[in-house]
Amino acid sequence: MEQTVFNLLTGLNSLGDQFNIQPELLPDSDVLNAGLPCVPFAQGGKQLGSQHPLSKLAADLLRIIAVKRYKVVVMEQSPQILNVENGMNFDEILNGLHNLEYMTTYKLFNMWQYNSPMNRTRLYLVAIHIPSFEP
Repeated sequence: MEQTVFNLLTGLNSLGDQFNIQPELLPDSDVLNAGLPCVPFAQGGKQLGSQHPLSKLAADLLRIIAVKRYKVVVMEQSPQILNVENGMNFDEILNGLHNLEYMTTYKLFNMWQYNSPMNRTRLYLVAIHIPSFEP
């Protein structure tokens, strides 16, 4: 049922479980907008960090980025990723992007200030693939 709803809403076919996606099957794009599950880091969860199975999705996302080499990557996450396990998970994401020749920056935004019905802070990371913009 879930895949049917996805197909109806987007006109696309789901490639299934992210852990099994072959990056070569993804359409080419200049920009990737990704939101990782916040459960491993959010205050509403148990903040298990790397001990939570969903935290492994960050490494898998880096695997896909390594193959696709998007010019720009935008990621959204709970700001608690900076604190859980002393920020180790966030450092792994940053280091992974840097190793793939991305320049990164991030900022915290309270979405309420941007007319969103959510009154909570989110972390946004932007990564630019340096070789994609060199002459």
